[in-house]
Amino acid sequence: MKEESDPTPSADTNGHPPTRALSANPFFGLLHTDTPALFSRETRCDVYDMGGITAVRMAMPASCVTQLPRDSGEAGSDDVLLAVLVEGTATLTAGEQSAPLGDGDWVVRDQRRACTWNVATDAVFFGLQIPRRRLGRMKVAPMLASRGAGAQGADPQPRNGIDGVMSSFLRTVEAQLSHIAGEAAALLADAAIGLLAAVLEEERRRNRAPPDSLAMLRLRASQFVSAHAADAELGVEAVARAMNCSTRYLYKAFAGESLSPEKLIWNARLERSCQALLDPKNLHRPVGTIAFENGFNSDAHFARAFKASYGMPPGRFRLMAASLAQPPEPSGD
Repeated sequence: MKEESDPTPSADTNGHPPTRALSANPFFGLLHTDTPALFSRETRCDVYDMGGITAVRMAMPASCVTQLPRDSGEAGSDDVLLAVLVEGTATLTAGEQSAPLGDGDWVVRDQRRACTWNVATDAVFFGLQIPRRRLGRMKVAPMLASRGAGAQGADPQPRNGIDGVMSSFLRTVEAQLSHIAGEAAALLADAAIGLLAAVLEEERRRNRAPPDSLAMLRLRASQFVSAHAADAELGVEAVARAMNCSTRYLYKAFAGESLSPEKLIWNARLERSCQALLDPKNLHRPVGTIAFENGFNSDAHFARAFKASYGMPPGRFRLMAASLAQPPEPSGD
């Protein structure tokens, strides 16, 4: 799903644009800027929903933008921004850290921290706002830039390994996202999170910090279950084999978490079934058929599990959702 954001603020009482403005922006969040052109028609934001991750493509003129820290009450305050500079040159500064960015350079940053973007030329950014809860217990530094983020005025460093993979992935998603929807978008979201986890793990390795192997295993297992939940044969043993670990070690990874490996599998099946019930194409299909297609092998088990999670039987849930989706009847007035 795509939305367009109009970045233009209201002018003053004399009709002049503000010379310094405070505004909300889908890419930057709450910001100050000294560049009136940033709010002009020269700036364009395209916003997409990519499987529960907000994707933003922003074309903007040369400008200097200070992004204010997001507080806990603001939408997106607990997001992690994964962004690539598609075109142009810019420098991102956060605290004592500074990263010059050129075409294809990417950056990961904590949206709760303030920063300044100095955009030297007309530029195009593409960013993914990733809810922190989807990263599990993976730790995110205030700012992390790709190793290929070259010093301005010097030859850029080659993007090797995971840095190059991340750059190519983000630019490919930016180019194709408007043509991708539904389950494909959700799979892309999982792929982005997996790549981000790999980047964070590689950074820890470079810094010789001990890897958070259990958090990595939880993340990989969750992604595997999400992709294979429709398989009725999927169980804890199958997940452990796919992760190349013992079932005991898999249980250890989930110790103290809100979901056990079994609960993770059944929750994934319930979520898939719920989405299928909401699809108008399935309005007249048997509920049991939908359940079987999403990994359940018993109508009774599905009905009990669904009611326990959603508060009503699946058939009633589907009818209620369908009635809410219908446009209101025109009044006779």
